[in-house]
Amino acid sequence: MMGGISICVATDCDGEKVNLRFLFDAAGPSVSRLLNYSTTAFNNYFRLKGISRAFAVNSAVVFNDVHCTWDRLERTTQLLHNSQVYLFQPDTLDIPAAIPEPYEGEPLLSADCYLPLRGATISTPIPAIKRIAPQRFASPKGGEKTRFSSPLMFRWAGANKSPVGFRRTNSVSFDDCVNDRSRHNRSCSHSFSKDIHSTGISDDSSYLLHQNGGRGTDKHYSSFSSGGSILREEREKIEFQLSLPLDEMRRCVREETRRLDTTISTPIKRI
Repeated sequence: MMGGISICVATDCDGEKVNLRFLFDAAGPSVSRLLNYSTTAFNNYFRLKGISRAFAVNSAVVFNDVHCTWDRLERTTQLLHNSQVYLFQPDTLDIPAAIPEPYEGEPLLSADCYLPLRGATISTPIPAIKRIAPQRFASPKGGEKTRFSSPLMFRWAGANKSPVGFRRTNSVSFDDCVNDRSRHNRSCSHSFSKDIHSTGISDDSSYLLHQNGGRGTDKHYSSFSSGGSILREEREKIEFQLSLPLDEMRRCVREETRRLDTTISTPIKRI
């Protein structure tokens, strides 16, 4: 089978990852055609290896080289030259392991097939990318060039959204721990310092707090530089907020967040 599109398909074979390479013409294969080829080839591979069970596909994922994620294989347009596909089987314990270099899959498509040698008939070199079988319910770290595969989790294209129960790095949030002042300090410090300095307006704005006897406060927002250290002002502001009751501290944080949003959306007049 001569062609211009190379697709690699991997799966688990009794704990061992097996990777097969199929060649198609320049038009490329459809998803159903690729799955049919893969089912036939892996069934023959299982028979030659003495595995009694039949091969079946439960779900399929393809590695997205742009986002470095495993995406559910649904469209023909996802199958590009040198794409790596991974097939999950029903009722199979799929242990994470490295995906090896591929065997040539064409010999396994005929009834009188034989076990091919790995890479024996591959004429086009495949990019040297370390591939690991993807997880069904877990995801690799963002930005990794490694191709992951395991039985417990895929990483979908939308996996970058913040999961429930995890704190977004740019949000303001507090844990209700009355005696854990250091945790509040870490939350405030990260949220405000990053929000303020990332806006690029920290040189022209400072938030001044003046305490008027007792616990009363008078808050002033100044659009001019105080001339002092921004970090020191932030630290003093945070220490002041931590001295407040929890409800008052949250109210103060919400008000400052609204002020920052207003300041960011309003152009600064430079003199």
